[in-house]
Amino acid sequence: MRSHLIIFTVFILAACASYDLTVTSKFRPTKSGFEFQSIADAVYPNESAIAEGKRIKRLEQYLIENQICPKGYLITNRQAIQKNFGNKKSPIHDIFYTGRCK
Repeated sequence: MRSHLIIFTVFILAACASYDLTVTSKFRPTKSGFEFQSIADAVYPNESAIAEGKRIKRLEQYLIENQICPKGYLITNRQAIQKNFGNKKSPIHDIFYTGRCK
């Protein structure tokens, strides 16, 4: 019984620690290009170059999967808005990107 509990606990912790940005991201086409919204949190911090790379990779995957911007794209604006919850060490932000196709 104890080994089942340990395996279950490890599984739950692994699932929580490695969620996919697909779940927390939104894409919206606009007249002049697109808007992409993602999240910054303890797993994907706002000030982390690695986390930013993962957010951009998610955007690029969406563009490829939906055949948008086949000649590439430009990010024209990035804005991080801190939410009213989270803690001071790991604040949570919504990250908004505005872009256009080349």
